[in-house]
Amino acid sequence: MTEGMGAIAGLAGENREVAGSVLSASGDLSRQAAAMREELGRFLAAVKAA
Repeated sequence: MTEGMGAIAGLAGENREVAGSVLSASGDLSRQAAAMREELGRFLAAVKAA
C-alpha cells in the first residue's frame, strides 16, 4: 500500500513539473506572438508610409 502511495505522489510531482513546463512554454509563445504583432505593426506602418 505504501508503495502505491509513493507512486501516486511521484506521478503528482511529475504532473506538476509538466504543468509548469506547459505554462512556461505558453508564456514564451505569448511573448513571441506579441513580438510578431509589433513587427507586423511596424511593417504595415512602413507600407502605409510608402
